Amino acid sequence: SLVVADVPPAADLAPVITCFSKGLLSRVHRDGPVNFVNAPALMKEIGIEAEATRAKVGMIANSVLATAVFENGTELQLVGAHVDTNRSNRLLEIDRLPLDVALKGWMLFLRYPDRPGMIGRV
Repeated sequence: SLVVADVPPAADLAPVITCFSKGLLSRVHRDGPVNFVNAPALMKEIGIEAEATRAKVGMIANSVLATAVFENGTELQLVGAHVDTNRSNRLLEIDRLPLDVALKGWMLFLRYPDRPGMIGRV
């Protein structure tokens, strides 16, 4: 599900869902091109539902919260925003862990138990 913050009540959220769908499928769909026209149909064909709702997310205007639910029931929650001050897209939160990272290049996030010496082993 997508939660779109600080948008006017009359704003149509369908383009947000379409952009999210295209972005998601562009990374994982290998059976042909994904574009803004076919992304909604591909999502339905694959069995992925996307919905958008309005809410206040964090302190940054125009932030978006996306939650992915995987087959095994685990969830991944991300909050991002486009910050006009430096014209960059920022990742602001991963699974309720606050951070502020510019979305550039490839990133790897690892999840592991917090134990002394663990970073040295990775």
